Amino acid sequence: MDLIAAIKHQMQSGNITQLRLCNRIGISRSYLYKILNGIHIPSILMVEKIAKGLQMRPSDLIQLAEEIDPDLICDQQCS
Repeated sequence: MDLIAAIKHQMQSGNITQLRLCNRIGISRSYLYKILNGIHIPSILMVEKIAKGLQMRPSDLIQLAEEIDPDLICDQQCS
């Protein structure tokens, strides 16, 4: 399962910037950066907030994380 790749994929496909996602879920951009770069592992509650910020159900984000091929996600930062 690659939760980071799933989050990045949803951000890219939804044209959601880091700043926009942070504003939607009420976290700092530096905290999101740490999540997206694998420095910090998000709690279940944070995964739920991120999913809602991406306008999807948490279960759908988890399912995407199980199915996604991380090699298809570009290494570019979603800014």
